[in-house]
Amino acid sequence: MPRLTRSQLGKRAQRKGKRYEAQIARRYRMIYGDSVRRSTAGRQSYGASDAPDVIGCGVFAVECKHQKSINVRRAMQQACEAAKPGQVPVCHLKWQGGYEVVVVLVHDWFDLINESNERTK
Repeated sequence: MPRLTRSQLGKRAQRKGKRYEAQIARRYRMIYGDSVRRSTAGRQSYGASDAPDVIGCGVFAVECKHQKSINVRRAMQQACEAAKPGQVPVCHLKWQGGYEVVVVLVHDWFDLINESNERTK
């Protein structure tokens, strides 16, 4: 098998990221309906963080990462920067060949728990 160039590896990683974003968008679409979609402005590939990776997810600003090594702090910072006022930044992280997790800031997590508790009373 021939070795891949940096450019080919980068394109492969971008495709993997897009597939993961589409997978997460499908999951949210089951909950929030057809308004959920991937951000298609190409902003993510240029490092701008003015839009989350998946939009239309209610109060959540969703950032997705599927990589061999993930900088969780940077991913959360990206989600925070993309979140509009009143939105909860959420990171879906999937390590290559490993775990898939969701990361939420602690104060947002407890706010969500309190809201859930209020609804069940």
